[in-house]
Amino acid sequence: MQYRRYIIMILWVLNSLSIPAQYFPVFSQYISNGLIINPGFTGSREVLSVNLLYRKQMLGFTGSPTYLVFSAHSPLKNPNIGTGLLLFDEKTGPIHNSHLYLHYAFRIPTQHGRLSLGLKAGVVYTQYNWKQLYLNDTDDPAFAGDVQTFVLPNFGAGLYYYSSKLFAGLSIPYFLSYSEKNNYQSVTIKNDFKNYNFLITAGYLFNISGDFKIKPSFLYKLYPNSQSQLDLNATFILFDDRFNFSMAYRVNEALVGSFDIRLNPQFRLSYTYEYAGKVAKFFNYTSHEIGLRYELMYKIKAANPRYF
Repeated sequence: MQYRRYIIMILWVLNSLSIPAQYFPVFSQYISNGLIINPGFTGSREVLSVNLLYRKQMLGFTGSPTYLVFSAHSPLKNPNIGTGLLLFDEKTGPIHNSHLYLHYAFRIPTQHGRLSLGLKAGVVYTQYNWKQLYLNDTDDPAFAGDVQTFVLPNFGAGLYYYSSKLFAGLSIPYFLSYSEKNNYQSVTIKNDFKNYNFLITAGYLFNISGDFKIKPSFLYKLYPNSQSQLDLNATFILFDDRFNFSMAYRVNEALVGSFDIRLNPQFRLSYTYEYAGKVAKFFNYTSHEIGLRYELMYKIKAANPRYF
């Protein structure tokens, strides 16, 4: 059993050696942290919204993926413009990536909501630390040297429509992808459609009663060069939005349960538990997310509550 766990982890690491921008990581709390998946989300909370998210994937596997995300975004004095900041740190085995992106959104008023056109641009600092690998052949030239680092640019774009009842979005988080050369001594930057990640999301709010609402949603990740992924989600909003719980199914991959609590008008705390379906039956691993959101100018938000 232990050997099989190591084999799975080795395969995961090898699959990650192509530096990000050719894949998009998994997050379950994508609705409350929309800046992660779509720059068009920028400013859509209608107040200054600050989010902190920690994700531990494949708990129990040494070197399994760990993510830490900080985001902040707000509309400006001109309500048709939103700006934001996204800091995103990920570590898998010997690979450590730190992302920094600035977000801008032009928000067009419509009859019932807004259509937002978002852009993001930034850099990713990538580090390979081969000392963290246990190699039978320590002279393998593919892993020569202790640490390799690269600073690489990237940018993305997205469309996001929202109203008091529904939301829908389409985004390409990364336009650029990378390939290593000379045993990871250098990197080629390219714009290859086959490496684009298309993220499609939508949701609707059903008002069952004054204190009870249901919010179904989905996130579809379309990968032209690999297998796509679909998340189906239902959120139950209780006690005038003081407590929410959600159930989700990541098709053929995981069952997800989460809850969030409104600690006060400005702070929300959330937790997500993932059970990874068929794989977990053999390896018994789970994934976890913890999130905290702070929103300034909450009195304005209280007059027009947002559920997306």
